[in-house]
Amino acid sequence: DALFHLSPGRTKKVRMMHQSGRFLVADCPSMGASALVLPYRRSDAVMVLLLPTDPDGLNALHERLSVKAFELRFREREVDVSLPRFRLRQVTDLRRVLPALGVEDLFTERANLSGLSKARGVRVTLAR
Repeated sequence: DALFHLSPGRTKKVRMMHQSGRFLVADCPSMGASALVLPYRRSDAVMVLLLPTDPDGLNALHERLSVKAFELRFREREVDVSLPRFRLRQVTDLRRVLPALGVEDLFTERANLSGLSKARGVRVTLAR
């Protein structure tokens, strides 16, 4: 357990998770922060964490945040990372996402899934 800074002057004792290793890190003096790239296991996805230099500097970091601020020079460094324990869980209805990526017929009678089934009229009704 360790103290986690919630807001200026407010801390809370929380369970932490720890990991040491070589990670991509960048100093961001224009934002008053450091950036750390944490890769997800068995995935190409990463999480970019921004840590204010000042423990009470989250509001200032939020105000300075911009796309230009992410033009950072990341370097691989040996780092000890401690974060409050959390779980990410998200269910996304892919019927909204896939058409934006050009997958338009999958959810209609026009779907061509002949490589998966010899039955006619096979289509996807739910994807999460």
